Amino acid sequence: MKMTTKWIFSARQLLPVLVMSGMMLLDGRLSFAQAAPEAAVRTVVGNDNSPVSHTALDKIVSVPGATQAGSQEPGVQQPGQSDEPQLIQQRLAVVEEEAHHDVSLPLLLLPPAPRQTGQRVHTVKPIPRPSNNGGAANSSAIDPLVQQSIATILAPATLVNFDGIGNGFTGPEGTFSVSSAPSDPNGDVGPNHYVQVVNTDFAVFNKSGVAIFGPVATNTLWSGFGGGCQNNNDGDAVVLYDPIADRWVISQFSVSTLPYLQCVAVSQTPDPTGALLHYLQHVL
Repeated sequence: MKMTTKWIFSARQLLPVLVMSGMMLLDGRLSFAQAAPEAAVRTVVGNDNSPVSHTALDKIVSVPGATQAGSQEPGVQQPGQSDEPQLIQQRLAVVEEEAHHDVSLPLLLLPPAPRQTGQRVHTVKPIPRPSNNGGAANSSAIDPLVQQSIATILAPATLVNFDGIGNGFTGPEGTFSVSSAPSDPNGDVGPNHYVQVVNTDFAVFNKSGVAIFGPVATNTLWSGFGGGCQNNNDGDAVVLYDPIADRWVISQFSVSTLPYLQCVAVSQTPDPTGALLHYLQHVL
């Protein structure tokens, strides 16, 4: 009789605990049921409030100890923050389509764009010199990083050395004259060609150093494309050879007129003098 009474008393003590556990379990199931439909239809919204992708790629995950957006440091508990798991939304990057695109004739058939008249000189800003006392620049100060000895030459031997675009350079399309400073040269090497840009002109060379196209104004690349890419030749283009795709990419900005543009030309084949794929992107 004494043992039976003690067992009944223990069950009465456990009853509130069991009730509370059941309520917590029910609350957890209700919370999951409410969150699941929301995750199934959640949409990622870009900066312009337009839907980008649906929740098949927009995952909702529960990470213990992690913080929501706007908190200071993930994984570190802030004052007043609980240890309960919180929902974190993994959002995808927004990819914008080009504003306009087309395919050009082969570069060899495009009419060269007219060159701009007059000179364009950008002021060269001096590099500040270090000072010994931290005050005004001191021309006698010695930079501790200056190399004091000539290192062993480890570069491979040069196979071909030839002149690129410069003042008086002559190619199939005429002679180049310097009209801007500094020169801002840029170029890249492919399996069979070297493409170089200097200021507002570019040329294509074979691997023997013979110019097979150019020099012409860089906006010749966008002849027939229209707009600022065709009409403006603001210079400082970038040339890249993509060894994986075996394609050439040349990009130049247009800032002389509005809207500001980024103009891109991609060779349709490994030959940089062939047809080009044109792309235009607005610069915000």
